[in-house]
Amino acid sequence: MNEPLKVDDMFVDSTVLELKGANEQLYRVVDDLNAVIRQRNAAHDEMMESHFEAMTLLVLASDFRNGRNGLRLLRIGITSELLAKLAGMPVDYCAMIRRAAPLYDIGTTGMPDDLLRKSGELTDDEWYQWKSHTEIGARILSGTSDTPLMCLAAEISLTHHENYQGHGYPSGLVGQAIPLSGRIVALAEYLESHANSVGARRSVAPLEFVVSTIHDLSGRRFDPNLVNLLIANLQAITEAHSRIDAKAVSFQEIAASACSTGSTAICPTRITVRKLDEVAKEEAIREQLYRYAEDLQELLDCRDSLSHVVQSMINSKWKGEETSALTTKPSSIKSIFKSNETS
Repeated sequence: MNEPLKVDDMFVDSTVLELKGANEQLYRVVDDLNAVIRQRNAAHDEMMESHFEAMTLLVLASDFRNGRNGLRLLRIGITSELLAKLAGMPVDYCAMIRRAAPLYDIGTTGMPDDLLRKSGELTDDEWYQWKSHTEIGARILSGTSDTPLMCLAAEISLTHHENYQGHGYPSGLVGQAIPLSGRIVALAEYLESHANSVGARRSVAPLEFVVSTIHDLSGRRFDPNLVNLLIANLQAITEAHSRIDAKAVSFQEIAASACSTGSTAICPTRITVRKLDEVAKEEAIREQLYRYAEDLQELLDCRDSLSHVVQSMINSKWKGEETSALTTKPSSIKSIFKSNETS
């Protein structure tokens, strides 16, 4: 014959159900929290990409202002990517240096116009001022964000005027102490500024003469291993330059190519213009994240209290004792929590 159901047993069952409900709500809050985190990360990534695009458009505008058309920046990026691949660097690094290399001279935006346009020899004071553009560029880029792409761009800006044998600026680094990115872009920029005529502001020398000069500077100004790679793969590099010159014919296409996350192929799409309300969007997500965190903490506290109460009831039942927690059925999770706090 079945024994009659006791009030104490009903109370325990009710408490277990409340604990189960609290756990289910906890799981829902955790799921919501994960969704908010994903949204926040996506908004952050989009904002960082907007920062990079803004910096790229700045250097392109500066290039146009100086009488060029921006194509040289794309060619420097392509050359840097190819040299990085030939040097055995990972695919992600090669893609990043293609995008970061065009920002190498962003520090010149902090130079006065009369210094930038001076055709004669610089005075000692002007030369000292000019050399500071590497550090200015590094500060601009490192102050924008701390993403790997921006950190690489800042590293390039700071070190692309270091000489392999020393006596470069700003730090006079020697050999392998110069970051690989700086060594690569130094070589790519020299080839571009002396050999390419498309979009150039000054007269250029025949490619054979430029390559011969680069060979002579190997081990002194440039990394000899990179020089050998460039000379051995010169045809592939010049073909990549020709593809850029043939396809990127408008500012939108040049900008799209410079900002593109894809391969070396020219991307004809228009760049996405980010809205300023992305900042507000991220702040709203962050506030929602904080609210979820607070709810989560409250539920965790309630769950711990419920577990403690249930364990106390079980222990009391085994001992044949009655406690104040068993005499009255609580009406909610919070009442259990409060009852446990006062006991």
